[in-house]
Amino acid sequence: MPAPAPTAIAVGPAARWADLGPPPGGPRVLFENDAVRVVLIVLEPGRSLPVHAPQATLALAVLDGTGELLVGTTTHSVRAGDVAVVPAGVRRGLRPTGARLLALGTVTPPPTAADHAPPPEGAAWPASPAGADLAALIHREHLPLAGPIAALATLAARLPSLDAAAAAGELRAAGRFLRCELLPHAAAEERWLYPAVERVQRAVGGGTGPMLREHARIRELAAEIDRLGAGPLDAEGRAAAQHALYGLETLLRTHLDTEEAEYLPHLRRLGPAERTALLQALTGGDAGPEGGAAAPTATTDTLPTD
Repeated sequence: MPAPAPTAIAVGPAARWADLGPPPGGPRVLFENDAVRVVLIVLEPGRSLPVHAPQATLALAVLDGTGELLVGTTTHSVRAGDVAVVPAGVRRGLRPTGARLLALGTVTPPPTAADHAPPPEGAAWPASPAGADLAALIHREHLPLAGPIAALATLAARLPSLDAAAAAGELRAAGRFLRCELLPHAAAEERWLYPAVERVQRAVGGGTGPMLREHARIRELAAEIDRLGAGPLDAEGRAAAQHALYGLETLLRTHLDTEEAEYLPHLRRLGPAERTALLQALTGGDAGPEGGAAAPTATTDTLPTD
């Protein structure tokens, strides 16, 4: 697909135009007349839209990826589906977090060469707070679970050699671990962690649906172990308990590995306010992300994403 002429009607997949690469002068101009300029902004990792303060209003729609938008002196996280309006004369800049960021910008009136000069207050981005390493925090919470999870398979292997009373007692102990430690951990993830990850994944593709389905299966197997530990454990019950224990150990081990390898890295793309709220929730604070963005507010440097 050829790049659209600046005065032609532009219809087509944004990703196809993005794959052409940005022209030497910056964002690709899709349309321009005396009143407006429409540009496709393609920012690969390590690149940014320089900080400037043109005498032009910017309406921005994020089409793909995640990033940070500077408005005045405040940095906001943005992701696919977000929109922003920056009034004329207000300092702005845009940069990706993670992979490529694709956005559509409408600038009114079209900026001049002087509009792209560094603003008097400087072209540097504000220093970003270091913040907590949320992935490392959750990894530390996973570590104490590894031993008891491995013990489920060990118990399954030992069941045939245990008498009925001892086997039932050890099954009840396994059930207590699942009820009192593992399932509350899973519930906290569903309440706080997964909604935060889901908001990022919707922007980059994917979702937490598979992990939630595995949580449901974990609860089923935990209930089965509880049931078997509560009653007489005959030969059929031992076989069922072994099946449940082996299955649960395998599911939990692969579930945690997948979570750490494929889901926790997305936490780096959260905005500062989202990271703070999630940290408070995970460490027992009062605030936490309940899953949706706040309602938009009509101010010059507040977006609904933070």
